[in-house]
Amino acid sequence: MSSLGAWAQDDLKSIVTVTQEGLNTTNLYAEDRTYISYNMYQGEGLHTGMITCNVKLEVDNEKDIEVKEPANPVIEVSLSDPYGRIPFLKGDSSVIIAMVGDLKFTDTYGIKVGFSKDVMRGGQYVYRNYIPCIDYLYEETVEIKDEPTVRMKFGDVKVGNDIEVKAVYNTGYPYDPSQFTGNEKATMRLYALGKDDQGNATETEMMMSQKTLRLYRPDQPLVAAIDALHLTLYDPEPGEYRLKMSSDWTHKNANRDDILIVVKDTLRASVRMAKQNYVAGTDKSVKLHMKMNYGYPYVQVVEPDKNPTVRIKTLVLVPSEVDGVEKTDTLVNMTTPIEDAAWADHPLNWEGDIETPALETQKGAPLAETRMVAEVSVIFNDGEQFKTSVPFAFVPQSTPTAIRSLLDAGSSDETWYDQQGRPVTPSTAHGVYIHNHQKVVVK
Repeated sequence: MSSLGAWAQDDLKSIVTVTQEGLNTTNLYAEDRTYISYNMYQGEGLHTGMITCNVKLEVDNEKDIEVKEPANPVIEVSLSDPYGRIPFLKGDSSVIIAMVGDLKFTDTYGIKVGFSKDVMRGGQYVYRNYIPCIDYLYEETVEIKDEPTVRMKFGDVKVGNDIEVKAVYNTGYPYDPSQFTGNEKATMRLYALGKDDQGNATETEMMMSQKTLRLYRPDQPLVAAIDALHLTLYDPEPGEYRLKMSSDWTHKNANRDDILIVVKDTLRASVRMAKQNYVAGTDKSVKLHMKMNYGYPYVQVVEPDKNPTVRIKTLVLVPSEVDGVEKTDTLVNMTTPIEDAAWADHPLNWEGDIETPALETQKGAPLAETRMVAEVSVIFNDGEQFKTSVPFAFVPQSTPTAIRSLLDAGSSDETWYDQQGRPVTPSTAHGVYIHNHQKVVVK
């Protein structure tokens, strides 16, 4: 029996068995909504899409051999075409380490390792599986088939983002290179849809992209020829756009005018306080007035759990006696759905008041001469669509007109006041004073 510290490759090779379970394909592009795929290969065998492979390793240690973690505990998997391009290469060391790292096996032990990668180009490929720590090498030539097609990648976008379209022209595999000349052109045009003053539909060209496709590749007949055309419209306005494609390649999917792209608007809202100053001991809550609406396309609310939700977090601004920097303490944190039965028939368009719970004390002390801020956000369609902050203040019950709003921090007031708001002469006597909108403690 070999010692734990003296691992030998032959010992591990004698107890490990590797089984190839083969390659298979799933229709990635038929399932992925960001891709529109046509003429997916329906025949037998491998085809473009998500290529997966599984490798099974078994340990049968009847010899009761103790092994140490190998020096190079890696499983390498690659799939390369005849011209040296490698769609995927994977090295995984965790499996071998878990299986033989400083362990003693007296039973049969098995583990399966899987790898996957989407392959968009059909052709002949070499599948290779190498495990250096047991000197294991497996190679196989495989054929991945595909139909000639144009695959589009795009999607609806939100206002503030760009319209990005990618068209991948693919000859399929196997194919006859003589069907192409190398001079095939492809064109994409993007039109904004609208209506004129009489209500008639209009199309306004916004962008055009064109190139000569490199589909004639007689020097590489063992893989499909592919080329891509891109179109980008920066910062589009909300609305509908139509994409039209044309090409010298007579494939039906290279010439079409039925692709619709929607630029969605976002939630727009405004928030203001019912009043800026609240009286401590009298006002038990804070009222906010909100307006919210959704632009194009109109959004209707038909399910209760899809209603917009308003979140309000009320913060107390606390001056620091150490560095003078204002810090925040949370006083109220509330969430409330905005329900409106009319939303089932009309676009989201709401205006109303929202009131916070009782606001009476901050850390046991009455709310007076306290600057505050309400952080308001709207959650809708599974995301935060709007966020803002609104300042307000609590003032004492009896506040002389000489004291201005606590929110008016931008102006200067050199007058000194006592705690009752009465003007006083600057003094060195001990006490608490208000000067330039700040509380001053004289010790």
